[in-house]
Amino acid sequence: MDNITADPNVGLMLKCNMTGNHEFIFKFIPVVYSANFIIGIVGNSLVVAVICFCLKLKTVANIFVLNLAVSDLTFLLTLPIWAIYTATGYQWLFGGFLCKAIAGMVLLNLYTSIFLLTALSIDRYLAIVHPVQSRRCRTVVYARVTCVLVWVVAFLLSLPTALIRGTHFIQNNNVTVCAILDNKDLPNVLAALSLIKSVLGFLLPITIILTCYCLIGRALLKARDIQRNSRSNGDEVLRMLAAAVLSFFLCWTPHQIFNFMDMLLLLKVITNCGVIEIIDTGMPFTICIAFFNSYQAFVTLATTDKYAKGAMVLGKSLRNHNTSRKLVALIGPHVSEPSRAVLRKVYDEVRLVDVLDSGDAAHLAMMKRPDLGVTFTKLHCWTLTEYSKCVFMDADTLVLSNIDELFEREELSAAPDPGWPDCFNSGVFVFRPSNETYGKLLTFCSENGSFDGGDQGVLNSFFSDWATADISKHLPFIYNLSSIAIYTYLPAFKQYGRDAKVVHFLGKVKPWDYSYDTTSKTIKGQSQDASDMHPNYMMQWWELFCSSVLPLMKEEYGDQPFLSGCTESDIHVDVAEMHISHHPPPPPMSSQERKQKWEQGQADYMGVDSFDNIEKRLDSFLK
Repeated sequence: MDNITADPNVGLMLKCNMTGNHEFIFKFIPVVYSANFIIGIVGNSLVVAVICFCLKLKTVANIFVLNLAVSDLTFLLTLPIWAIYTATGYQWLFGGFLCKAIAGMVLLNLYTSIFLLTALSIDRYLAIVHPVQSRRCRTVVYARVTCVLVWVVAFLLSLPTALIRGTHFIQNNNVTVCAILDNKDLPNVLAALSLIKSVLGFLLPITIILTCYCLIGRALLKARDIQRNSRSNGDEVLRMLAAAVLSFFLCWTPHQIFNFMDMLLLLKVITNCGVIEIIDTGMPFTICIAFFNSYQAFVTLATTDKYAKGAMVLGKSLRNHNTSRKLVALIGPHVSEPSRAVLRKVYDEVRLVDVLDSGDAAHLAMMKRPDLGVTFTKLHCWTLTEYSKCVFMDADTLVLSNIDELFEREELSAAPDPGWPDCFNSGVFVFRPSNETYGKLLTFCSENGSFDGGDQGVLNSFFSDWATADISKHLPFIYNLSSIAIYTYLPAFKQYGRDAKVVHFLGKVKPWDYSYDTTSKTIKGQSQDASDMHPNYMMQWWELFCSSVLPLMKEEYGDQPFLSGCTESDIHVDVAEMHISHHPPPPPMSSQERKQKWEQGQADYMGVDSFDNIEKRLDSFLK
């Protein structure tokens, strides 16, 4: 190569003396490699353990994900050596055999990872577009054969590079490097290998992946008859599909660009030392980017503009507590375009889904909650198969501290319901997206229905062993602290409430059904107004809404009128309230009526059942 001269007595000399001058690389890259090694080993080892011992190899997706995790582990095992190599200024200390073996393992991981991601995309296409016809080929046997072929092909493609690579002494910098440098007959061979890497390791897979998602998008648009609806509905589906491949493209494109430039260098098209310096400096960073990705997300659902307001506050509370996971909002067609626009600013992905209604009027009437039928729509969360694990949170929840540790739990992890602790509350739960599980849930719904008419009944029946099978899937109550439970067992709340991480505003009346006076800092609703008569969590919800969500809503709604719920008190309002205060108060409820209201989640949070009132009565009783 033009950049190398050789003397058998003194070693190689680089005409462009670029190696060893990148102090930032020598300090920063080893730190990145070390962090990736620790996080990656733990994460991928857990994936392997869970699939092998808990989920078993019963599905096509599990087999592909297991092989993907093993592939990543092979790469991660090389990172400590690469970290030492970089930290010592490209001084190879591990001998010729490890030089070849480590380089081969890196390329083996590159090919196996991309080929398995492509296989997962094809499997998703077959499962969604041809669910019936593909049943014969989407089997565990075929998946295992596919994985064997992937490993064999990847090994053959990585073998030439491993054989050619070796250790070489660089006279300019007095270091021994692990590289491909000294044979002048190699440039054309290396250029061919680089071209194969670009075509088979990037261009062909990304073409297949894009084709699969385009066909999936066309099928969804056709099946849902979106052309009859508004244009924005189709845009939502297209945005979802674009997001699914964006991380793949962004992670691998920088590395492939530098790989192409390196091929031009090998063919002597690039000879300028300045450009060679850029390639040498940038390549380590593109390798770091190439192996970075995110596969986990918090998910919520909004079927109306009111629940969209709750989802906005939930998203902001997750952001404010520095979650490292993606945020996904599922929305129904009745959510207005301005609300969708605000959700897009808060969430990483906003996906339009069809509304699923149980239509079970009888059971819903027993709960006096006919509005819960549409909560069946929540089942769409299992279709988010681009994520390996998710945490679903109802739109009427509020996060009080970072809860990323929930992703250490397995499906289906949830907290007990305060009304019947042998059932879990479906307001917060950990799950693994799966088209197979989604299909089984829909079949279960059609055949068995729901004992309460909503999603909680069907999920408890489907995951029927939750109460007895695995205690580790019982989330502590602090991850789903229901507002009702605060009143039914106040001593426990006083003892443990300070550790609460998520509060859930259960019941028919939600925070957005009240109004908030930004001047007096008071909440007003269905009962008398007093600054000392509302729970602290309700105040936190409204303060977050007015400070972080309302400005976004004003920006998107523009001149269009909308109900914010935020007011500013003035003289006229005070006079009106003084006039109203002379009206006779409503007749008091009996103890039995109040008990029924509590059980139905309709406690008078702003009035007689306020936190302070209950606390005063309890303190008086204990004295």
